[in-house]
Amino acid sequence: MPSAGLMDSANTLGLDPEASLGPDLLDIPEQPRPQWVENYLELVFPHPEWEEQPNDLSSDFRKADAVKSKTESWYFEVRSNILGEEINLSWHGSARTLAGCQLRDGKTGEILVSDPLHEGYTFTLTENDRTFIFEYNYMK
Repeated sequence: MPSAGLMDSANTLGLDPEASLGPDLLDIPEQPRPQWVENYLELVFPHPEWEEQPNDLSSDFRKADAVKSKTESWYFEVRSNILGEEINLSWHGSARTLAGCQLRDGKTGEILVSDPLHEGYTFTLTENDRTFIFEYNYMK
């Protein structure tokens, strides 16, 4: 996710049979941004509903559904103080897994990428944060 020479590549989402619905050991908190950092670009999985845990994660895992009958959704935010720069989101995974995925705009719900096998989406940040939804459909 580079922009103006900045990158945040330490983010992971996924399904794991050991994960839980709430916070667990697979969910890694986002490290606080140091006070001295002038320009920043970060991707976080916010969880404001977790009152007693760190709210922003750099890694967010969900429990794998044995029934495989639903869609899992990960809300994430791209945050930066550098506006007007092109930002590239990229993801990697097996073709089988990515075939069941899509990327949506977090505000409008509009599908931005319905064929994530091309593994990326580029946009220009016009506000300090933008919300997205990455969805995995077990049925595809």
